Amino acid sequence: METATLKYRSWKYFSTQEPSFPDRDPNSEELPVTWPPYDVQTREYLDFDFKLSVNKDFHVDATRIFQPQLRELFQNEKQEL
Repeated sequence: METATLKYRSWKYFSTQEPSFPDRDPNSEELPVTWPPYDVQTREYLDFDFKLSVNKDFHVDATRIFQPQLRELFQNEKQEL
């Protein structure tokens, strides 16, 4: 499958909150990776590079400085719900 088409389909499924490609034939070689749902324990994400791949800990060193603020923000949002 052409890279641009594959990236478009990946984004389409992401934007509709169905990252697992529900219409995919599991026996097809059409998609080289399975996009796992995000989990705070594994922190996996789909990397839209030249070759699609699943990685984890997206720029963890660069975002480490914001972790305390983000943690506080999410805790406050949970309390408001």
